[in-house]
Amino acid sequence: MSDADSLTMQEVQQFQQLFATGAELNIVALTGSHGASYSKMGDEQAWMATIPVTAWHVQDHADMQQGEFILVNKGEQEQLEQLFDPMEANQIWKMTVRRDHHRLLLLKLDHLVDPAQEPELARRLAEQTLEVTVEHERLGTFVLDRGRDMLRGTIEWLGKTVRVSIEQGEEVQLQLNHLTRLLDDATEWDERIRTFAAEELTELKNDSWLEEDEEEWSEAHFAKQLSLQEITFTEEDFTFWFDDGDLFWGHVVCVSNTLEDGPYDARMGG
Repeated sequence: MSDADSLTMQEVQQFQQLFATGAELNIVALTGSHGASYSKMGDEQAWMATIPVTAWHVQDHADMQQGEFILVNKGEQEQLEQLFDPMEANQIWKMTVRRDHHRLLLLKLDHLVDPAQEPELARRLAEQTLEVTVEHERLGTFVLDRGRDMLRGTIEWLGKTVRVSIEQGEEVQLQLNHLTRLLDDATEWDERIRTFAAEELTELKNDSWLEEDEEEWSEAHFAKQLSLQEITFTEEDFTFWFDDGDLFWGHVVCVSNTLEDGPYDARMGG
């Protein structure tokens, strides 16, 4: 066994020990609004798999557990994928787990359950998949993307249709108001944000991202190359996401801003 394999096994054993005092439970569970995700932290060798669960009960027991639960396990990525990948968002599954507070260690995935066999979970499934919309007299309709907890819509920005995403929460109306203020001064904001992106990133383009025999770019030329695709809002700020026009060979350019201070960060990514 290699050192890496030994460390992986040690990490898995330490993690599973957190659930050692819990009994094995055969449960029926409703998955949340997105599927499995996989991550590995820092210098860890083992992968962590997670998927949200919004409600569950022990098989043949009526008492329903509901809230923000999460199915987890740790190990080799391929093994975790075999265990977790069959599950998708908004499904009902029979499985075997151990519980540690809000976490459920997934030991065995049994089978997908017909919602008709689980009336209470089916009712909750209908609730969590019900389309949620927010209407705005000027901006139109925004639909909740439950997987990312964002409201999605489109606007016309200087003659182009642009996607808009707004963080779901108590400040939705405030963020919609911020968007209307941007639209009121769209030309000024568009120029301001593009100019900032060019000032921050043209040097990077010329230093590291020129094709062979490609001439260096001016900031003015750089700014014109950007094509706005999406604006995202959080309670703290908003970000313009640009197609880079192949400046960085297909990466995106994103610029973060506040209404009070304007653009404060520009970066290439994606």
